[in-house]
Amino acid sequence: DPKMVAVPQFLSLAECQHLIDISEGNWIRSLVGKLVDENENGSKEGDTPQSRSKIQSSAATTRTSSSCMLRPAQTAILQRIENRLARLANLSVEHLERLVIVRYSPGQQFTEHHDGKFRPITVFVYLNELPEGAEGDTIFPVLGLSFVPRAGCAVMWPNAQPDGKEDSRMVHAGRPPLTGVKYGINCFFNADQKQQVQMSTVNISVEESHRVEIASLGGGGGAGNGKTFVIDSEPNLRAVLVSGVSCSTDAVSVFWGQRIAAKPEQSSWMQPPVMPKVPGFASFEEAMHLAAEMRWGPESVPIAMAMASDSEAGNQLLRPDTCAKFHMDAEAPHQAGSGPTKVASRCRTAIALGTAITALACVAGVLESRFPRPLSSGAADIKDVLVSLADADDRNWGCGLLGFLPGISQDGTVAAETQRMIDVLKRTSSLNKVSYWNWNTAPQTNVVRDKTLVERISKDFVFMPEQWGAGIVSEEYLRPAGSSDFLDSNGQICHSEMADILLGSNEPDIEGSCMGNMFGKCARSCSPAAVAAGDCPAALADDRLPPASPNSQGECNCWQFSHATGVGFWDLAGCAGVQPLPGLWETGDLACVNTVMDNWKRTAAIAVAKGYKYLSTPLVAVKIDYAEKFIEKACGCTAPGVCSCTDASCGCPVYVGFHFYAYDCRPEDTGGYGSFKDKLQAVARIMEKYPFVKGAIINEVGMLNCDTTDKDPICVPDSGRFPASKDPSHSCPSNEQLPNGLATFIEKLFDIVSAAKTKDGREVVKAFSWFNNDQDGGTYNLRLFDEDGRVNKVGEAYMKACSKWRGAGQYSA
Repeated sequence: DPKMVAVPQFLSLAECQHLIDISEGNWIRSLVGKLVDENENGSKEGDTPQSRSKIQSSAATTRTSSSCMLRPAQTAILQRIENRLARLANLSVEHLERLVIVRYSPGQQFTEHHDGKFRPITVFVYLNELPEGAEGDTIFPVLGLSFVPRAGCAVMWPNAQPDGKEDSRMVHAGRPPLTGVKYGINCFFNADQKQQVQMSTVNISVEESHRVEIASLGGGGGAGNGKTFVIDSEPNLRAVLVSGVSCSTDAVSVFWGQRIAAKPEQSSWMQPPVMPKVPGFASFEEAMHLAAEMRWGPESVPIAMAMASDSEAGNQLLRPDTCAKFHMDAEAPHQAGSGPTKVASRCRTAIALGTAITALACVAGVLESRFPRPLSSGAADIKDVLVSLADADDRNWGCGLLGFLPGISQDGTVAAETQRMIDVLKRTSSLNKVSYWNWNTAPQTNVVRDKTLVERISKDFVFMPEQWGAGIVSEEYLRPAGSSDFLDSNGQICHSEMADILLGSNEPDIEGSCMGNMFGKCARSCSPAAVAAGDCPAALADDRLPPASPNSQGECNCWQFSHATGVGFWDLAGCAGVQPLPGLWETGDLACVNTVMDNWKRTAAIAVAKGYKYLSTPLVAVKIDYAEKFIEKACGCTAPGVCSCTDASCGCPVYVGFHFYAYDCRPEDTGGYGSFKDKLQAVARIMEKYPFVKGAIINEVGMLNCDTTDKDPICVPDSGRFPASKDPSHSCPSNEQLPNGLATFIEKLFDIVSAAKTKDGREVVKAFSWFNNDQDGGTYNLRLFDEDGRVNKVGEAYMKACSKWRGAGQYSA
């Protein structure tokens, strides 16, 4: 018979709840894996030792549950559980695949299947219990066994016979619960090494261990009656074999650590390595020499991190400014040479010592960088240098563009005047490219006031795609990150580079309006009843047409000849009520929240598979706290700084996206400048609360041609004191608050941007794009170019302010 092991109380109730908590908000549709063997040439070879095993996963009707894949050692509790699993299976934790939490709602199941012979051991742990008679059990039909969910109970079984062949008797199924939701965790040990683990052992007390009283697991039985635990007496626990359903013993407690004894004084956990510091590892002069020799680039940076020795108490990370105060220690190993060579040699020596220095990070080599300005010892404080180097991945996209750009041909050639602006703006970016976006996944063609405007961008641009709606991104339309010369939406070659960030949905936090001749009046799409009654007037996108009105309920047909300002205008399948997205976090519609998150997780999975490294929150129009709640749900945050995932692999956004507009050419008395400051301060607070958040992407900035409104940033054009129709250029005239028109507005906005920093000195704004369009969506004429293709006064102000913000050299018109 196959050796099956059941372990009641393998996890404590607190551990079970922790696993459920970190998975919430991270669910995606469960997939079914298929093993594919490929040799070095890529051809199929079957089960030869020379083949390489790959698992291909896809959705299937046989499995309808939801899953959340965890990262190895994602939390301290999870790391303890992983080591506990390894001891139970008597296998190295390096063969443990990423753990997967599964959720079965009523009616969801996983029909009969086998976990695969390439996984010698499976451990399934139940995380909760279901009501009596609710089913949801795990059944092994060939063996005639069924396991009823009990919180914390683990079941372990082999998938292969001793000769390595698949054990077909281990086919099993997860039956659907009739009521309640079943949670469990799949733990697969793979024949191949799946992770590299470097851990040191530290002792923790018995009181801190997960303690299991054997006597509490059952009663009525003793040695020899077939109902006892057999506990291996060796230091590493191999298995707890259950030959019956109950057990008892009087004196023994099991501590899931490295020791098992009747009265152990200590058990051991595997914890992350202690990172000591080495004061004086590099002298101040050497650090400055390194700084002077390197350029700060987004991809890789030469860096030496100084840490303290093992013997020093505390083992705390050394602050960069503290490093700068130390001089070379006479006892530190010195090598011949100078500068980077000398320090690199010392790194190798220190690593060779092993026991004296537990951890040391030394990355050698000077790489070319796209960043335009080298660091120099004469221009940078060592503290600033070290902080910058440590956060080299934290790029800044600088000033970007959107809308139609004149003078760019299909072959990628650019007119001199347009190139002049491009050259200025790309120097504001750490990528040395100008960011561009358009509410879509690729450049497209727009028809505006009878003009056909083709969006063309050159090799000096990086295109930022957006998933505009709250659904799942279309995989075929999302181009691979980093690709160049990709096809645009017209099927023509675009000569720019595709960015490695995917932007979130457009303005879900407000209801918005239908564009065109009902802008500011039509606030929602027609109900089915209105459509059936013929009471659904159609909005037309051309705003030059005479104004029209929606029906008495403020509804219109916005889908046929026009479009909405944002996704908050529309209903969403899976959500109750009309326009559910603006009130997503307040209405208590958990089904809607789960729908939005499931769609986002699936979008993120598609993006990551195509090489995207970063995600933004939805691009909110007003409510920064909307973006904060989205981060907390998507990233599994349970407290400040405590989140289950902090990168794109689980759908966690690391940039806060928002739009900003002031009103009526009066940014002071309408509260425009104050509102902008408030938004940046709110983003700073998010960055301080969740340090993995890198900053704000503000990719729509402009001025609305209307009076202020307390409800939404949606307005009726020409309703303010300075209507665009009264100005020859349809822009903001010079007035008391804007002496130089919109140029003054841009200058003051960038003063606010430059001043926006977190308490620890991080820049808040990581991208800024002016709304380069003419009277689109209720704005003034915000174009940066005149009709003849020359940069206008607003464009000159934009280039000057951007250069000043990013310190990109002296600007001259």
